[in-house]
Amino acid sequence: MNAKTPSQTVVAILTDIQFWIPALVLVAGIVLLVVLH
Repeated sequence: MNAKTPSQTVVAILTDIQFWIPALVLVAGIVLLVVLH
């Protein structure tokens, strides 16, 4: 049973978002620091 159910897919996406949003914010902050300084 390797096929993901829709609910498992949604959970996987939400979990990815929870990791990606802070990572993107961190990267954006670093980029701003580099650009502004």
